[in-house]
Amino acid sequence: MIELDAELTRLELQRSRADYQQQQATLEDARRRLQEANSLVAKRSIAASEVRSLESEVQVATSGLASSQADVARQQALLKRHTLRAPFSGVISAKLTEVGEWLTPGTTVFELVGSDDLHADFAVPQQYFPQLSLDTGLEVWLEKEDDSESSIAASITAIVPVNDPTARTFTVRASVDGKSLTPGMAINGRLQMRSANTRPSVPRDALLRDSQGNVTVWIAEGDDKNLVARRKVVKIASGQSQQVTIVEGLNRGDRVVIRGNESLRDGDKIRVVD
Repeated sequence: MIELDAELTRLELQRSRADYQQQQATLEDARRRLQEANSLVAKRSIAASEVRSLESEVQVATSGLASSQADVARQQALLKRHTLRAPFSGVISAKLTEVGEWLTPGTTVFELVGSDDLHADFAVPQQYFPQLSLDTGLEVWLEKEDDSESSIAASITAIVPVNDPTARTFTVRASVDGKSLTPGMAINGRLQMRSANTRPSVPRDALLRDSQGNVTVWIAEGDDKNLVARRKVVKIASGQSQQVTIVEGLNRGDRVVIRGNESLRDGDKIRVVD
């Protein structure tokens, strides 16, 4: 993405390599003199103190070589950091520096946006935290669209167990298919959770309100050949979801009229058509 001026660092690297070579030569010379001294010990032609002095010289030279080697590695690492490479493939969305500008560690140079692996973060009410896992189903669709044809493949990749005390929510991160999305888009999500106390639910279009403010639905009673419309008053759970939970008024197996319910009257015969 960018390459910094590395002239001074290259010179420092050359100096470090030269010092390393010098330390190598010093160590080799110290080892040679120590080897010669050890060969004279048996003949008692050299003092023991001189041999110990030569051993100390070898140790000092060894330490000097190790220090010089570390300095070479440091200069190589610094030189490598003068080239800024993108950590992932993407598009530069913002350029925050100019040619010739002095940079310090931590300075933001570019904003890089990747489109291969997109993530979406959702704020989920805290009461659902015990029911969630990475296997929980998730349905995602673009904002202002709410139908099965516009759903986008998504799966939960992380659940952040940190509660926001102001909103009483926690974050759920999902991996989404980036083919139809770009970073920054607004999307909606619906968790598919099983509750311990399952209750029936109906599409919001099935609900009607009478003049007294009661929420009602139309039930299709009878067999498939003789269906009759019956009005039922129900109590619904709060929320803005398109699928509404019925707290009271419906039983398992009740068939609810979803379309054409606005013009029904109690006792009307119903015929199901495709």
